Amino acid sequence: MSAIQTQVSALSLIRKSTRRLHAKLDNDSVMSVLASPLCNVLSYQRAMRGLAIAYQHVDSALISAHIHCPAELMVYYPRLPFILADLSAMGLLQPDMQVANIPVPSSRAEYLGMRYVIEGAQLGSRVIERNLSQSDIASQLTNARQFWSSGLAWQRGWPLLLSQLSTLQNRTELAQTVRAARSTFQHFIASLSTVAE
Repeated sequence: MSAIQTQVSALSLIRKSTRRLHAKLDNDSVMSVLASPLCNVLSYQRAMRGLAIAYQHVDSALISAHIHCPAELMVYYPRLPFILADLSAMGLLQPDMQVANIPVPSSRAEYLGMRYVIEGAQLGSRVIERNLSQSDIASQLTNARQFWSSGLAWQRGWPLLLSQLSTLQNRTELAQTVRAARSTFQHFIASLSTVAE
């Protein structure tokens, strides 16, 4: 199987295997309102608190698993400090640490599965940033949108991740990647549901 076929196969398999979870996160969580003209400050704050809960564990897991990060992939850049800066700019404290429901990657394939979800999320963040900058609450969020800023270094990670997916060699690696991606989506869904109305 060529590298291009493997990349397409791995990406297709992961997308197919996580489609429902991805849709649930996009449509049924507090995140959905961020892409809507109906977004208000309370909804924004709720979403940011949920993201803080999620990234407390994601950052920790990916940093702990740094030995599984391929040399060709950018080192994971923690997101939580940017979220906490946005919460602070709104006068909000960091949410209490929740019980972790996401395993630390124990292989390169699992690491790539988790990074698939995280790097893919940055593609959607560009849409959210654009919507927020044009929303009725934009002036109230002037200093509270660092996390969504399109200039952040980590937003170049997607092409590198796709290249790494093409290096997956067998069904075992693909299965590990899918399991890790599904687990990461489930973690975000659970974290964001803890701040639901």
